[in-house]
Amino acid sequence: MTLVSWYYAVWRDGINAVQNSKAHLSIRWRYIVLVYMFSVAQGMKLILILFLLRPYCDLLPSSHDLGLGVFFNNFFHGFGFLIAPFVVMNYFLVFHNGKYKQLLSSKPEEFKGRIFMGYFVISAAIFIGALIVGKALS
Repeated sequence: MTLVSWYYAVWRDGINAVQNSKAHLSIRWRYIVLVYMFSVAQGMKLILILFLLRPYCDLLPSSHDLGLGVFFNNFFHGFGFLIAPFVVMNYFLVFHNGKYKQLLSSKPEEFKGRIFMGYFVISAAIFIGALIVGKALS
């Protein structure tokens, strides 16, 4: 299975879970939460890659003071660099022109969101594990 097919398999599982969910949110908000969670997982992996490459080259962008205080500066910097690009990419790869409907019709799978949640939990665990190891080594 190629990397692209795994990417779409995780999305297909997440979309199936959203459509079969009994949450009290509208379907639109459930899709927004799904895109955000997937983008956060991708952002965590990007941070990890950037920190692993840090000894060889400095790829981390410097944050600029927006005059909003430290918390808001860091929030907007992190969202703009680590999450927003993945939100846009995921939208165009999965939802633009109804591509998610083609994904759902191509292979009906019933994992009830376990693949998607596994992807998110593993991404978070790798990120947190790398933070702990990095802190212990410094």
